[in-house]
Amino acid sequence: MTEEYVEGERILCFHNGLLYEARILKAEVQLDGTRPSRYRVHYNKWNKKWDEWVTADRMRKYNEENLAFKKHMEAATQVQKEDPAKSGAKRKGEEEKDPRKQKEGARVEIDPPKLVLPPQLKRQLVDDYHFIVTENRLVTLPRTPNVAQILTQFREANAQTPVDWLKDFEALFCVALGTRLLYPFERVQYLEALQGTPLHTLCELYGAEHLLRFLLKLPEILAEAGIMLPQREHVDRLLAYLDSNFAPLFMSEYDNATPSYMRAALYITVT
Repeated sequence: MTEEYVEGERILCFHNGLLYEARILKAEVQLDGTRPSRYRVHYNKWNKKWDEWVTADRMRKYNEENLAFKKHMEAATQVQKEDPAKSGAKRKGEEEKDPRKQKEGARVEIDPPKLVLPPQLKRQLVDDYHFIVTENRLVTLPRTPNVAQILTQFREANAQTPVDWLKDFEALFCVALGTRLLYPFERVQYLEALQGTPLHTLCELYGAEHLLRFLLKLPEILAEAGIMLPQREHVDRLLAYLDSNFAPLFMSEYDNATPSYMRAALYITVT
């Protein structure tokens, strides 16, 4: 079942792909049951101007399991922060770019590198957009093979790829999925997938279609965290693996959405 939250509750909340401590200021519950409740949250030690309305899919209970996952994600992305005492005078307006207070430092700004996609994978991204955005169709869930299986197969074919790198890559995919990789029409499907499913196991539901989107977004996600793309050669090899094994990994036809799904998706899209 979907987690329930109350006003004043201490939680963890996703912001730009990472989990932060927050508190619920206000809950706005929808009565029709077709869309998630909205919650006004305040991030711990952030300026109140960053308070925002979020839906339940961005929130996690404040417990040991989720705190451990938060620490794992911070280690996986290796967030680098400047030391205000060593960085000297700040550029004009720099503090406004960081949602946290100046005394906590600011993330290093890095231009994300560009990935070179094979023509076949470029066409897949175009077709993926067309099926979902234009035709209102969906990727079948659960997918076979799923992301976890694809990464295992990739490791078997590329023994030089470190196991720890793949574990961190998989964990970051699970976090980025709900915040960075979905088209609006897929939100309902994602919320349904979250019911009774721990966040770190979403890689067992989604497949190559969302993995390719993640690879395309990965440099941007890491750059926002203030770091360069680590071990670029592994990313390039993974792209080559997807390209050379295209037929068994990617769907050729997407599912048609049901009328009830269309109605639920419309509520989320317009709000």
